[in-house]
Amino acid sequence: MANSNNCTLERFVKYIPIESIIRKHQEEYYIAIQNCNNVGNSNEFIEFMLKVIDEAIDGMILTSSEETTQETTQKTTQEKIIDLIKKIQVLHK
Repeated sequence: MANSNNCTLERFVKYIPIESIIRKHQEEYYIAIQNCNNVGNSNEFIEFMLKVIDEAIDGMILTSSEETTQETTQKTTQEKIIDLIKKIQVLHK
């Protein structure tokens, strides 16, 4: 069971653009590392990484939502065109 969950998590995590999000927050990244070195634990770095992952997931959800909206709009437009063509065909019969 645990292997199944790990595989699913690994597949999901590989799509998160963590590197680009870290690059966006590079100064915070280095501050978190330095602070962890100073206090001797990784708590601040872990919190930073969780924030970065959360931001990346939020971005993925937003992008997915926008794509779904675009697909729905495109489908609706296609349906309108098809309906119009059908009406024109009926009129010309």
